[in-house]
Amino acid sequence: MLTVDRIACTGHGICAHILSGAIDLDDWGYPILRDVAPDQGLAAEAIKLCPSRALRWQRR
Repeated sequence: MLTVDRIACTGHGICAHILSGAIDLDDWGYPILRDVAPDQGLAAEAIKLCPSRALRWQRR
């Protein structure tokens, strides 16, 4: 499952740009994860490009 560390996130919005079908941005630019399974390749790219390292995979 893809998760976001809301404390570490600095609201750059790169994740929402890459994962537009799985992440929305709130009014301040912080990610809101939808209840859909993101494409794993795109999610890996978003995790790699996150400047604050706030995105990660978490096992259920």
